[in-house]
Amino acid sequence: MSYEEETEDVPFTAEIEAEFRQIARGRAPVKLAQLAEAQGDTDAFAHLPSAAAAAFHLEQFADAKQFAERALALAPAFKENWNYGNAIHCGHSAWPSRSQCSKRYHRNQRAIRIRQNTRFAATQYFWADDAAC
Repeated sequence: MSYEEETEDVPFTAEIEAEFRQIARGRAPVKLAQLAEAQGDTDAFAHLPSAAAAAFHLEQFADAKQFAERALALAPAFKENWNYGNAIHCGHSAWPSRSQCSKRYHRNQRAIRIRQNTRFAATQYFWADDAAC
């Protein structure tokens, strides 16, 4: 059985969700440090999407919004860059106000509870979770 098949076969539980959130929070300081060490716009553009998501996971909402706005502002200059799609996706995911993110978060939590004990790709959830809210 492949890894993908195995993850589809495992029910997505609240415990697994908590583990994924902990992983994202554990990785967040490294992602923020990478952005802080970035030299110039090209280097920053590579790190802004993950830094926006990292700041969101650490509940640093003002920083998340700032990083998202900067990623979106730089994006037109980097349309041929490998990270362009990530910047647009994460930029728009971290863009909403805290209250909007909170509403989306709780709506997503309800959907996750409905999917509990059903087949749900944990890898897909992790990507969506990494995108902030």
